[in-house]
Amino acid sequence: MDVQLPEESSFNYHVKDGYTAIAYVIEGAARFDKGGRTASSRELVVYSRDGEDITVETGDKPVRFLLLAGRPLGEPIAWYGPIVMNTWDEVMEAFEELRKGTFIKARAEVQDYQ
Repeated sequence: MDVQLPEESSFNYHVKDGYTAIAYVIEGAARFDKGGRTASSRELVVYSRDGEDITVETGDKPVRFLLLAGRPLGEPIAWYGPIVMNTWDEVMEAFEELRKGTFIKARAEVQDYQ
């Protein structure tokens, strides 16, 4: 979510248990936890995976931040340059496809894991 709060306001969001949540402050500043910790422009707030209610409160200035939350995939990660895959073999295959010009698929196979 792209959240914009005016001064002297608050925002609440419940994060499900086991989900990862982060808030990245684009501009301004706000209190991002019950302890009153303030985060400002270009700072990242990382929350636990314990399921919690996130409360953001502004003071005398507005804030704009991105709030991202989601269930971790729990998959292995292989990364090199702009390519992120699950295995090194897949990374090497992707680079070979980039060299051949076949990396972009017109009708890619999609598997939905829910």
